[in-house]
Amino acid sequence: MKTTLMRAAVLVALLMLASLTVAQDVPSLIAYMSNQSGNWEIWLVDANSGQQTQLTFNADDDWFPGWSPDGQRIAFMSNATQNLELYAMDADGGNIQRLTSTQTADDWYPAWSPDCTQIAFNSDLSGDNEIYLMNADGSGMTNLSNSGADDQHPTWSPDGQFIAFQSDREDNNLEIYAMDATGANVVRLTDSPSNDGAPVWSPDGQFIAFTSDRDGDNEIYVMSPDGSNVTRITNNNNEDLYPTWSSDGQFIAFQSDRDGDADIYVTRVSGGGAEQRLTDNREDDWAPAWQPALIDSCQ
Repeated sequence: MKTTLMRAAVLVALLMLASLTVAQDVPSLIAYMSNQSGNWEIWLVDANSGQQTQLTFNADDDWFPGWSPDGQRIAFMSNATQNLELYAMDADGGNIQRLTSTQTADDWYPAWSPDCTQIAFNSDLSGDNEIYLMNADGSGMTNLSNSGADDQHPTWSPDGQFIAFQSDREDNNLEIYAMDATGANVVRLTDSPSNDGAPVWSPDGQFIAFTSDRDGDNEIYVMSPDGSNVTRITNNNNEDLYPTWSSDGQFIAFQSDRDGDADIYVTRVSGGGAEQRLTDNREDDWAPAWQPALIDSCQ
């Protein structure tokens, strides 16, 4: 009987892992930031094989990767010039291009527009954290949110019409808002006494994943784009942060410190409790960004 139960448990475990295998026609690469090499660099991990690849090799720190819609370029922030500026590179780490040169300000959280032509990002150029927009080559910088509050973490709707973001503009806690891509018509999506942040639109535009501590610790949730139908995805006593969608919308990767340090995990959105750890380093792995579907080139 004991042997039979053990075999059954192993079979269940194998089935759970198989259910987290990304389909062959779905990109399985996830970019993330890690300090496992001594300072913060941009890395890749394959969601199926677990293979990790270091992309940047700088004496300074590189953070918060964001993919171009064709999956060929990665934008990120770096303190190579003392302050934080935005850069972009090929998906293999080559051809690094500096995008911003604000010199006295910090720029971070790059998010490429679905048509490849623009990048939304954070900057404190005006003295507080605002959502800015620029052309993909770094020209034409514009302050979109211009609220005087702490507005951060922009994410585009798949049709390019809206940008969701987190802000403390109405309360002392963070809530999620959405605005037109022009910065007009700001709408509040969440309203809770907790902190709701790090929104990211699903590839089909039907959901927004986000982080919230409304149940006592940070967990991953999803909701409809109007803020309704909030559903909890993860459930543990540790900190789960920075969700990112697979291009087919079936999986969410996120960072979690449930094993003592921050690592990258993946779970199926439909639930079932199966969660797979993708990285296992003694140092921290943060802010995963899943490679989008390989559409026609942005060039």
